[in-house]
Amino acid sequence: MKTNFEQGPTGITFKRVTVLVAVAAFVAALMGSAVARTVFSSLSEPVGGRKWSYIVALLVSLSVAGAGTGLRILMPRRFGILANALSATASGALLGFYYGGLAAGKNPQFAVAGAVIGGILMGAGSLRFRTGAGAVAVAVAGAVGGYGFAFWLWAVSLAFLTAQRLIEGIFLSGLSLGYIGLTVSSLLLAIKEIKRSEKISLRKAG
Repeated sequence: MKTNFEQGPTGITFKRVTVLVAVAAFVAALMGSAVARTVFSSLSEPVGGRKWSYIVALLVSLSVAGAGTGLRILMPRRFGILANALSATASGALLGFYYGGLAAGKNPQFAVAGAVIGGILMGAGSLRFRTGAGAVAVAVAGAVGGYGFAFWLWAVSLAFLTAQRLIEGIFLSGLSLGYIGLTVSSLLLAIKEIKRSEKISLRKAG
């Protein structure tokens, strides 16, 4: 019975879904660690400080990663592919920067080189692998990036509201809520890609 189950359509589909869920969990852990450490450290840096240029690059990467996959579900197919590629490039650049710099003892030159290589590889990979594990990885990375950006906006908005700068605080709070929505949209996209792969597996097995 066990052998028949593993060899049948249900067994094949279960294995494929398990692999995709594992990919999603791995990417979430990898991206989550990078985002958490970089976002928290950026909040303690003064505006215009020595590391400000890196912080701006971080925020651009997070915002593009989150918006690309979050808005993809609302876009026509052609624009959706472009948005997905931009999101993948931004996520790859962030991962390359963080882990490249970490591997080289936080050397900024290696970190920048890692960002370029990571962005190119993940962006190109998203165009090559538009479904399955590639699509799930990009969607999950975008969700984590979008959530990281939403958290940064929320933290900064609280600082503005505490200082009685209501216009800036309310604006950033609204933007933070918008990125929470994009995070949910990215997660739904990841689930959609897993379900699509499941249907394709059943169709092929049948």
